[in-house]
Amino acid sequence: MAYSYSEIMGVVAQGGFDVRGSNYGSYLEARMVDCARTAAEPILWLFFAQLLYYALVILHSIFRPCLGNRVPEAMDWTLKALKITRDARAEKTTLAEAKAQEEKGLLSYRMDMNPNYEEATMALNFNPEDMGASPPSERQVVKASTGMSLHKLEEQFERNAAVKLHEAEAPRGPW
Repeated sequence: MAYSYSEIMGVVAQGGFDVRGSNYGSYLEARMVDCARTAAEPILWLFFAQLLYYALVILHSIFRPCLGNRVPEAMDWTLKALKITRDARAEKTTLAEAKAQEEKGLLSYRMDMNPNYEEATMALNFNPEDMGASPPSERQVVKASTGMSLHKLEEQFERNAAVKLHEAEAPRGPW
C-alpha cells in the first residue's frame, strides 16, 4: 500500500507502535525523499548562479562588437555604486606616507622586514663561520655573506630583552 508523504507522516504521528513498525519502510523512504529535495536546494541555487555567469560571458563574447564600450562602462558604474576604486589617482596615500609605512615594514613582502619572521630570518642568515668553524676548503663553494653575525644576534637579543624588561617594569593603569 503506497502512501503519499503527508499520509505516511499522519499515520506515523497518530498511530501506535505497532502501526509505526509496520509502516517504517514507507516512513523511512518518505523521509529520505524529503531530505533529498531539501538538501539539493543550495546546490541548485549554486548551479543557477554559475549558469547565469557563463550565459553572460558567452553573450558578452558574442555581442561584443554590438555593445562596444558599454559593458566596461556598466562595470565602472557598478564599482562606483559599490564605492570600490580602481583608479590610482583616487588613492589618498601620498608617496611620503607610503615610504614611511614601508620603513615600518607594513607594505613590504620581504621576510626580514616582518617581525613575525625575525627568528626565521636569523636562521636563514646563519653562518657557521661566525661561530668559529673552520674555513671552507677550496672544493666547497663559499656563499656571499648574508649579513647577521653571532655578535649582532647577541646585541639584538640584549636590546629586545631590555625593551621587554622596561615594558614589564613600567607602571600600568591608574592604580
